[in-house]
Amino acid sequence: MQLLVITNHDSAADLSEWLARDFLPDEIEVRAVGSRHQRLPHRLRYLFWLAEARKAVRLERHDPIYHHHVTFASELTPPPFVASSSALKVWGPVGSKQNPHVHLVSQHTPDRYGYFIAYALLAKVKKIALALNVARSRPDIIFTQALLGDTRIGSTEVEYFPNTVILDRDGDVDPVDSQDRDPSAPRILAVARIIPLKRLEIAVELMARPEMCNATLAIIGQPPAGKENYLSSIVEELGVGSQVEFLGSLPPQDVLRHMTSSTVLLHPSSSEGSCGVIGEAVSVGLPVICFDETGAADSLRLCGGHGEIVDPSATDPLGAIAAAVKEISVSVRPEPNDYWGPRRMHLRLTEMLEAARRAR
Repeated sequence: MQLLVITNHDSAADLSEWLARDFLPDEIEVRAVGSRHQRLPHRLRYLFWLAEARKAVRLERHDPIYHHHVTFASELTPPPFVASSSALKVWGPVGSKQNPHVHLVSQHTPDRYGYFIAYALLAKVKKIALALNVARSRPDIIFTQALLGDTRIGSTEVEYFPNTVILDRDGDVDPVDSQDRDPSAPRILAVARIIPLKRLEIAVELMARPEMCNATLAIIGQPPAGKENYLSSIVEELGVGSQVEFLGSLPPQDVLRHMTSSTVLLHPSSSEGSCGVIGEAVSVGLPVICFDETGAADSLRLCGGHGEIVDPSATDPLGAIAAAVKEISVSVRPEPNDYWGPRRMHLRLTEMLEAARRAR
């Protein structure tokens, strides 16, 4: 069997090195297409790549049995399939799920009504775009990163199969702080880029509530390059500087160590696809609090993780989060969950490849 990987110029070298561990040189070809211009916006570079990838697929001299468009791109753009190909065509992971009500939870969310309207409209546009792109490229299977509501679009099977994979670890994860947890002083952890969609100001505002006066919040993540940390001014305005710590970006193993030492992961994101941080949390037995009707909530339910899923349109969602933190603080910590291990993904991909072989 031979494997052809069509990727971009940024990823080609690292991908070739990684795949060389499992494939002989004559079994694999990594082909880089698209623009080399680093200064172009990311989405524009993706569109250039998509056009050249579609051309490369169309001109490929071999007759493949299996096409898989693996990308974190939106369902707003189609996969580079040749619709008439007899190969088994798989598109995904694709899709995300957003709850616009999350943007209204915090009084400190900038332009919160603008975000609410924009993301309510975006959800409708994405659903239309997905149907149009399926009709154009006719994939056999779509893997979605969140529960999008449909099990079929025309003749295409839609399967909720988040691509989160937590690699096997060597032994237990050592905590950052070996002291026993104090139920009266919960340690709240948030892990996300500091960007508006992650709505981390909700976690900061939670610290200002009287019932959270003994709680602490650690935020792992940083703003995009060249952007300021907009949360710093909110921390100062609310007077919670002694409770909030910004840890910056950390290696994955250090993130897991902080998770092991924390009481709960608070993930207030308004929009998620496959939620890797949820997988990391449940892999070390850390309960999770997130908002309903988001990809994070879907991921937590799918793996049977512990925690609380909060309705952001309720009368007092911050109060519900505070109550959940209190309850989790006095509860027995769950056992680690291995649902997101690599075996799950390996078995499903093997099944599809075998189906493609049988079809020939």
